[in-house]
Amino acid sequence: MTAITDFAGLRQASLQKISGKKPLRLGIISPRRKHLELADRAMRMGLLTAVLFGTEKIIRQTAQDADIDLSSCEIKDTQTPLPEAVTQAREKILDILFNGGMTVRDVARFIVKKEAQFVSDGKSLSHLALLVHPRYHKMIFLTDAAVVPQPDASQKIALIENAAAVARACGITQPKIALLAAVEAIYPAVPVTMEEAAIAKMGDRGQIKNVLIDGPLSFDCAISAEVASQKGIKTSPVAGDPDIFVTPTIETANGIYKAMVLYAGAQGAGLIFGGVAPIACGFEVDSDENILNSLALAALLR
Repeated sequence: MTAITDFAGLRQASLQKISGKKPLRLGIISPRRKHLELADRAMRMGLLTAVLFGTEKIIRQTAQDADIDLSSCEIKDTQTPLPEAVTQAREKILDILFNGGMTVRDVARFIVKKEAQFVSDGKSLSHLALLVHPRYHKMIFLTDAAVVPQPDASQKIALIENAAAVARACGITQPKIALLAAVEAIYPAVPVTMEEAAIAKMGDRGQIKNVLIDGPLSFDCAISAEVASQKGIKTSPVAGDPDIFVTPTIETANGIYKAMVLYAGAQGAGLIFGGVAPIACGFEVDSDENILNSLALAALLR
């Protein structure tokens, strides 16, 4: 598979994957007008069929006001849309989910609970965002902006493995991974730099398979080989060319994603990965096109 380099390619790959098969069943949680409009577009593309979870009266009135035909949709009239959608995903009735009118963080808080039974033993949940911007030469995979607040070393390894699995599904056979920190030097007084250096060494020794890892790297060193060289990093296999950026905290990833989308004009997508079904995610800053990108990404991973 040729590596996907943009969201047009991602959508095309998703459509090719389900070509000749039944459209995927998408559960939309507490849909608002824009979500109904997007579901209608996705259904017209042949990508999915929608199941809407929420108050039926409100959903039908919203659709009527927007002149949207819901005849191809199934409506689950419920006051507990998130738990019911998760249950149907767990029972394989639904293929993918979309956070819809619920915040990504509220969805994440629920699905990490043991009683939700959303994560199989031995698996880890994480949020992964994709970004495309003309100033960078390929897609950026960014983790974790919504699920793991302050990952320790073992959680960072799980973030790497989840992100690498998604990157491979996008045709990147050996993803390059930058472990981000505020500085690119290793300081015992800054624990995150020691932790990331250890993880990078694990990658060197093959303890984390089929990836190239370097860290700690400041964001400027990670994204620019020229800056990295100016700071004395001249032999990094990652600097200037990472596929995946792993951040030290949720605030870092969340801030990078929203700044790139809102102020830098990047195209984006996001999902929660590692559970019984992929969950396409949209933040408030995301455009309709970004949400369609997220749905296509979730569909590709199903």
